[in-house]
Amino acid sequence: MSSGDSDAFRLVFLKYAPRVEAFAMKMLKNIHEAQDVSQNIFTKLWMQRRELAQVQSLNAYLFRMTRNAVLDICKHSRIRMQFENSARVDGQILCDDVTERIDTAELSRQIEAAVSKMPARRYEIYRLSRECGKNNREIAEELNISPKSVENQITKALGSIKKEIS
Repeated sequence: MSSGDSDAFRLVFLKYAPRVEAFAMKMLKNIHEAQDVSQNIFTKLWMQRRELAQVQSLNAYLFRMTRNAVLDICKHSRIRMQFENSARVDGQILCDDVTERIDTAELSRQIEAAVSKMPARRYEIYRLSRECGKNNREIAEELNISPKSVENQITKALGSIKKEIS
């Protein structure tokens, strides 16, 4: 593979992609993010294929890459949440531009309207996730349901919000 053999890469991909995705899913608890991580790992692997000659264990290398990618996602998410929290005063987002403030207020109103129309359980799961910052596993334990149910409800909640604001 390090010499550019695409058939060798295909074999590596077929063998390791499901494992990488499962590992990312275990850490992220979100299938879409896990799939993105897996895709990015193998894209990066192909781009850096010339450096693979020095790699002792491809398995360890891939899982280290996956772990680092997941940690980057978590770090980015934490930074984004800190920024969003610091940009709010009394629930209002701070911005200098009046038009941007009006657009933001309108979008917030539309999101609130969509959230208020959700079934009670979906509403509760959405609020625990977005307002309390809990992950799917924590929500599942608190509500005594499966993490998959939490993931499905959040997906449906986000879909209904997107539909409402479109």
